[in-house]
Amino acid sequence: AAVVLAEEPVRTEIIDWTMRSGRINDGDIQGGNVLKNLVNTIDRDGQANEVGLNYNSYQMKALERVADYLLSYAKDGKRNYNLFDFPKYSKMFEPWNALQIMDNQQPNLGDSGGVGTLGFYGAGEPMVTNFMSLYALGNPDTESILRETAQFIYRWKNYKLEDIRTSIFDAEPEAVQDVLKDYISGEQPLTRSDILPGYGFAVLRDGTKYNSASNQSKINTQRDFWMYFGPTIAAHSHADALRIGIDAFGFSVAPDFGYPANAGKFPQRLQWDSETISGNTVSVNDDSQVGFSEGATPYHYDDSGIVKLIDAEALGAYKTTVDDLEHYRRTVVMVKVDEDNSYGIDFFRVKGGESHLFSFYGAAEHVNAVDGLGEVTKQ
Repeated sequence: AAVVLAEEPVRTEIIDWTMRSGRINDGDIQGGNVLKNLVNTIDRDGQANEVGLNYNSYQMKALERVADYLLSYAKDGKRNYNLFDFPKYSKMFEPWNALQIMDNQQPNLGDSGGVGTLGFYGAGEPMVTNFMSLYALGNPDTESILRETAQFIYRWKNYKLEDIRTSIFDAEPEAVQDVLKDYISGEQPLTRSDILPGYGFAVLRDGTKYNSASNQSKINTQRDFWMYFGPTIAAHSHADALRIGIDAFGFSVAPDFGYPANAGKFPQRLQWDSETISGNTVSVNDDSQVGFSEGATPYHYDDSGIVKLIDAEALGAYKTTVDDLEHYRRTVVMVKVDEDNSYGIDFFRVKGGESHLFSFYGAAEHVNAVDGLGEVTKQ
């Protein structure tokens, strides 16, 4: 409302208040905290301070509208409220490809989604509008962000350019389609692995998805192993540091449980949905992990050849409950067999405590154990 309000100084006062840091003092809200949130809440990977991707996307979508409204506003050179000039704001568009585990799904980390559900948590019309705004600014430093955003939007619309448009209030809502064409060619994001050390997520990928020329069918060899190693004390988090997931050939093989069946202090949530025992990880001393804000330490990430790996340690997961814990570290290795297949190796090293319980749940009714495997030395 302030942007279109013709009268000064009311317009400037409202916009200044929106940006200003402030607290609630005796019922008086002293500022809108937009700039403060960009500095203190958004991490270096462009994610907000929650674990659930759906909740993180709310901050981005809210700021998208503010940025769009303020783009053309500057107060006679005294202040420039163009949020695109803030690197952290532009960064908020970039991580969504890295958080993609298949071309139609993102991991249901923390309280987001449900078992095996599909979702594009960062998508929406405001992202398309802000993509065009960022493009119009012509800043060469944002070319990589434009490419990542364009490919994410394209995938969100199931690879159909004709379904992508900006607001109905724009003079040419479909102009975005011609711009997107320049950014959706070349290497596709889901053919590479990614790591977001600020948020605490890494994914090892291989394979592709394409239309078969011989029988007009879709061939999908996409596969991945991913790990969450971020904070577990943030809002909407679960006690599952070093949780892993597996996806292959269009299916979530080891999905996260996502949003609890019942929110609040229900037994299923407190004893299962949000606890370590359901998190494809290790429980020490038959106890759940404690929440910790610093996240795990990623020691090694490699996507350079047929052998890829993620390696992280989360001693903070039991820092207040297991005094003698020396190691709580996980290494996931992805080995390429051929163009269509890979296998994984999961090393979980725990030293300390009296008992270690490894739990793993897959999207199948039965899990078969294999005995007698040995190593074969290759010359």
